[in-house]
Amino acid sequence: MADELKRKYLPPSFYHKLLDNTIEQEAPMKVLSKFRAGLRNDLQAELFARGIDTLERAYALVQDLDEVKSHRS
Repeated sequence: MADELKRKYLPPSFYHKLLDNTIEQEAPMKVLSKFRAGLRNDLQAELFARGIDTLERAYALVQDLDEVKSHRS
């Protein structure tokens, strides 16, 4: 079930597609903003609360938080 939820809320290819399509064309903060917009509300709030300002840090944190959440369920 955890894998199904991951696919539904954070597809593994999302990050890579986002990078492939936009990183060369847009400012890093705009790419980060688009990444955040594609996340669940709880993950968006956590990124803002922690002051995450790079796409790489945001992606790593989201992966960690999602992993912790899946172990609790």
